[in-house]
Amino acid sequence: LSRDAALAALTSDAAAILEMENRLGSLEVGKLGHAVVMTGPFDHAQSKVRYLLVDGQKFEYNAKAKPVETDQGDAKPATDLAGKWNLTIDSAEGKVVAVLELTQKGKDLRGIFTSEQGNGTLTSGSIVAEQVEFVVAIGAGARTIRLKFAGLLKDNKLAGELKAPFGAATKWRAEREQASPAPQTSTSGSAITGMSFE
Repeated sequence: LSRDAALAALTSDAAAILEMENRLGSLEVGKLGHAVVMTGPFDHAQSKVRYLLVDGQKFEYNAKAKPVETDQGDAKPATDLAGKWNLTIDSAEGKVVAVLELTQKGKDLRGIFTSEQGNGTLTSGSIVAEQVEFVVAIGAGARTIRLKFAGLLKDNKLAGELKAPFGAATKWRAEREQASPAPQTSTSGSAITGMSFE
């Protein structure tokens, strides 16, 4: 289970199973804002709960706990996925074309998803080695659907499987849109006709 999938299992997926995703499971406007503050990453064996924020009240735990030191010196730098990606989803109704604009900080991904079928926000995502996972939320409040993408990066292309709350899993692929080259200007050998310089 990936780190993002484990976090979703404790938060947004758990709320969806209980059919309470319109009130719980993520920090969004209009939802109850319960949060846990820990001394380190939630999946680190040494992390302890420091604060619990529920219904506007703060509960304190493990007052003597120190912040967890995480060793990231040996970690391989994440591959840069920032930029615009042209995405194709093989749905049961045919191909769905979308644009995914990614931003990246370390291994964490965020971004915007745009298609004729609907626009959304990349609410969580990560890349570890060549494995990429991200969740796109389309809609708002009780009508939000979450599309869960998992795939691999190979030859500057992404491909994998998409799971939606409805229907069977389907395939997807994306190719990075190359930046347009800057207009070239020539400083030598240019010919100007119809003018004379004296």
